Amino acid sequence: DVMEEELTCPICLEVFAEPHMLCCGHNFCRSCLDVVLRKQEETGDYKCPECAWAFQEKPSPKRNFKLASIVERYEASQRSSEEGRPALSCDYCTGAAAKTCLKCESSFCAAHLRPHLEKPSLRLHCLVEPSGQLGGLKCAEHDDVYKLFCSDCERCVCTFCTVDSPHRGHDIKSFKGAQQDLRGWLEGRRQELGQRLALCQGRAEQQLRQEEQVKAVQEFQAQLESCVEQEEQEAVAELQRSAAQTQGQRDILTELHTSMEELLSERDPFHCIQVSRAEEGESEGSEMGSNENPNTSTAQAVENRKPSSVCYLRCQQHLEAFTEKSQELLRVLQGLKLRRRGLCWEVQVEKAGNWAVGVAYQGLPRKGWDNDCLLGYNADSWCLYSLFDGLKAWHNNRQAAPRLAGHVQRVRVLLDCDEGTLSFYSARPQPALLHTYTARFSQVLCPAFWVGPGTRLTLHKVT
Repeated sequence: DVMEEELTCPICLEVFAEPHMLCCGHNFCRSCLDVVLRKQEETGDYKCPECAWAFQEKPSPKRNFKLASIVERYEASQRSSEEGRPALSCDYCTGAAAKTCLKCESSFCAAHLRPHLEKPSLRLHCLVEPSGQLGGLKCAEHDDVYKLFCSDCERCVCTFCTVDSPHRGHDIKSFKGAQQDLRGWLEGRRQELGQRLALCQGRAEQQLRQEEQVKAVQEFQAQLESCVEQEEQEAVAELQRSAAQTQGQRDILTELHTSMEELLSERDPFHCIQVSRAEEGESEGSEMGSNENPNTSTAQAVENRKPSSVCYLRCQQHLEAFTEKSQELLRVLQGLKLRRRGLCWEVQVEKAGNWAVGVAYQGLPRKGWDNDCLLGYNADSWCLYSLFDGLKAWHNNRQAAPRLAGHVQRVRVLLDCDEGTLSFYSARPQPALLHTYTARFSQVLCPAFWVGPGTRLTLHKVT
């Protein structure tokens, strides 16, 4: 009936036994659900047997107490109805019938059934379970018991049906023979379905292996693309650095070429000689000698000879390209002798670390570890140190705390030889004074730098 269909487990097709519910809302017997989950645990693919809802992890079914109560009441009502139904009685007494004879069309209790079991003439009668409805077991046309099966018409027939049309000449078999044929056909179908099931299982496993291979290829492709992208970025960055260095050299050469053209176009012999001697004196030490190791010169600098009180340092070159382990502690630029009034330049800290920026007399030794060689530790050098993100101003082995603390990304150095002042500024985001030294500079000054391991400084002109 309808109630029994609603209370039937979709797996075993029986009335629920200990019904448990999944989070998708479907109910199953506890034992049936355990079997299904154990099979799904081998593949890790958990799905609802009815709606195929996929679960991310093994579900934890909950007992449906309300449905279990309904099942118990339904089974109790079924038992009471079966117990209240009157049993089929014997046609010859009031006892309960044990068998029904289709030939005699009568039901017999155990005592009255004994003649059918003992007499040879009655042993041939067809005995079945007690039944009060014999119409479905007898031929309606000949009023005889069904004893045979017509394979052509696929229906039960009696003995008289085999000699009358329309079953004359058909393949007639006994019930036992028909049952054996049916069992053989079912067994063949079962084997065929088993083969198809095994084939589907093999295909599913092959598809799973292919999915794993595709996933591995996709992961390898992603790693390869990441490596290629990283190499490309590094190559582009290197090209950009090389282009910047080339452009800086080009600007320097252009400036020199322009100065030479202006000098060649000078018609006043006296002025030409004076300017030429001045240029020769100022460029002394800025050009690299033919016997000098290129790596011992840290940069080349050129002064902009515009009629202004400020001269710009034209240098934008990475110091790390000229770093030598033997001279790693101290680099003094020989490219520019600071003789003019109001010189200004900036240093960009490209890679944070330990560094020093300042000025020093030209005769300051560049090698060694004593105070005479270290920036700020003697009377011939003034500098701003950044050690472990801490700023200190040093001169003559004395330190002073700057006005601002913390990391500085860009340092501006302003030197006024006439006024005798050397000032350090934090150039970004807004210029802020860090420290100022007042001294009487008696010798030629040069920009000085110290670059620690893993640090990179870049010189920039002030615009």
